Amino acid sequence: MDDLTMVREAYGEITPDTRLQDGIRARLALEAQADGGAASVRSRPRRRRRVVTLGAIAAAAAVTAALTVTGVGRTPVPPAAEGELSARTILLAAAERAEAEPEGRFWRVHGVEALAGLVEGAEPYTVAVPQEWDAWYPRAKEGTDVVFERTLPARPLTQQDRATWERAGSPTSFTYRDGRYVAAGAPTGTGWKERRTTPEDLWRTVSRICAQQPDPRSCEEDAAEAAAKAPERRAMAADPSRFQEWLFPPGAGSWSAADKLQRGFSFLLSEAASAEIRAATFRLLADLPGVRTAKGVTTSDGRGGIAIAADGEMRDGSAAFQYTIIFEPKTYRLLGDRKIVKDGSFRGLGPGTLVQQTDVYTAGWTSEEPHHD
Repeated sequence: MDDLTMVREAYGEITPDTRLQDGIRARLALEAQADGGAASVRSRPRRRRRVVTLGAIAAAAAVTAALTVTGVGRTPVPPAAEGELSARTILLAAAERAEAEPEGRFWRVHGVEALAGLVEGAEPYTVAVPQEWDAWYPRAKEGTDVVFERTLPARPLTQQDRATWERAGSPTSFTYRDGRYVAAGAPTGTGWKERRTTPEDLWRTVSRICAQQPDPRSCEEDAAEAAAKAPERRAMAADPSRFQEWLFPPGAGSWSAADKLQRGFSFLLSEAASAEIRAATFRLLADLPGVRTAKGVTTSDGRGGIAIAADGEMRDGSAAFQYTIIFEPKTYRLLGDRKIVKDGSFRGLGPGTLVQQTDVYTAGWTSEEPHHD
């Protein structure tokens, strides 16, 4: 996890000042990782490794149910056609489940995320670059984040990419395009590393990053203001207008539905938020226009799920993409997400190419002591 990751995890959108958007916000944005989306509030340790190695990236289950949500502050779930749930129904059902989940000492998230990168040459090919993490985020704000992470062996993304890689001599090292970066990689993984981060560590990191910005003082003030708002989160969950402003801060008006879905996924997966806030987030996403169901979506390890999707545009305007969130049928737990180029070309990746994919193995509350199984 790099410095930008720690700042994003603790402070999220810390710079509404347009003078610094290209300095901090653009770098803290979720799409500094896979581009085209919004910044996460507390992001898991992913999309950080520029020097990594080559590993795994690999039907929608029909659920016949009519769900109804009742109670103060809840939105009724619309009836769905037999054998099919609407995107809104799925999200509202997920809200019900989240609201009923008992809280523990830590929010634990275990998963794998892979980014795609283009290896340039006479015959370009695309590689999948995965990283596995097992993160324990404390409910207590003064607690210490504990993260176990490792880089997995990477590999050519598709069979066609593998054939091209083999024609190139099956190189054991390579460079690939990743936004402004050119990263070196090799087809070997790394061992598990443990990282513990205290609130004091986070603030020292903020100071280091802000010192590199055009206006360091404003940067630190924005970060402090964002951190001070943390105690308001539970109350904001009961007020949809306030909570929306917090989850989608000033400047988010230009975000697409896909950007907002991605912001919501990152928050729901990696923030040790209360049951009320988690439920409010799902309900907020349920009200987004332009969100639809997606069929035939599986995780990279073959788990089928029910999925929702929306379209967006990469931050640099180079391509349109489809962003998808996958849920476990019947339980509505998060199984993962994926981003695929829909039109245009992004970093050399054309239509139909996977840009980023996350597989979630565990995401829930626990009162166990942090450890890695």
